[in-house]
Amino acid sequence: MDNITIAAEVISFIGMLIFLYSTTIKSKKKFLLVQNVFLIVDTVVWLLKSGFSAVIQNVVGIIRNLFVYYNKQTKTLDIVFIVLSAVIGILVVDWKNFVVFDLFPIISNVEFSIVMLKTKNIKYVKGALIVSSLLWAIYGLYNAVFVTFIFNTISCIVTIITLIILINKERKNNITNQNE
Repeated sequence: MDNITIAAEVISFIGMLIFLYSTTIKSKKKFLLVQNVFLIVDTVVWLLKSGFSAVIQNVVGIIRNLFVYYNKQTKTLDIVFIVLSAVIGILVVDWKNFVVFDLFPIISNVEFSIVMLKTKNIKYVKGALIVSSLLWAIYGLYNAVFVTFIFNTISCIVTIITLIILINKERKNNITNQNE
């Protein structure tokens, strides 16, 4: 393993710890700040690994989070950020050495953002998170950022399990309600 790869793995591990910490935060504002710290750390990882489409997704995410933090978020701005993520992400792809995996951060961010914009239904949000985590896991594996691969694989599996539990609980409640 070369020094850049080792540095990327160590920084990625620190980023994942920050991300995990963010999931314990109850305040939306503090959550957004800690998420931005994670995104900054993750951006460093992808700069080291030349994952420029990931860098763009993180930078757009940071800016979007700042708008939310300062209560300036609107549906129009959400759409603008989705379009910016896609367009700038595609523009930075190295089309001479194109590999489909370079599109995964873009697809992940756009699909998750659209679902979040269109629904508050937790089953759809979890479904979008499964797709997003899977795409990031594959991207991490392709770019040899194994912490990203492992973390997103675990996230994907846990989200699948929680979605199955949620669906089974709803079915059980529906059956109970029908029998009453």
